[in-house]
Amino acid sequence: MLKSVNILIVDDSKVSRQMLSFTLMEIGFDNILQAKNAEEALELLETEDVDAIITDLNMGEMNGMEMIKELRAVPRFKGKPIFLLTGEDNADVKKDARNFGATFILDKSDSTEKFKKVLSHYLER
Repeated sequence: MLKSVNILIVDDSKVSRQMLSFTLMEIGFDNILQAKNAEEALELLETEDVDAIITDLNMGEMNGMEMIKELRAVPRFKGKPIFLLTGEDNADVKKDARNFGATFILDKSDSTEKFKKVLSHYLER
């Protein structure tokens, strides 16, 4: 079930990565990888297989949307769930994220229950 799912968290904030990891463990996920930026994530994904990616929007040189666009150009990532995590409540940002290939946009203030519902929906197929 969910425990065997590998999830990659990409966020330039160590505290945010740790909080999200804790939330995912609380939900029942235990295979969690972390990257501190998009570049590190892309390098990690060359050797690691993941079932889903959760990426922050605003990061260093390459932001989350740019990373999603780059991943969607790679055949093995076309169907993988990639969730964009943002604190911005902006319709244009959400529209752009979908256009870049985000599976779902999660708000940083979403409850643990919403994370569980969304992730379960996309990962229990």
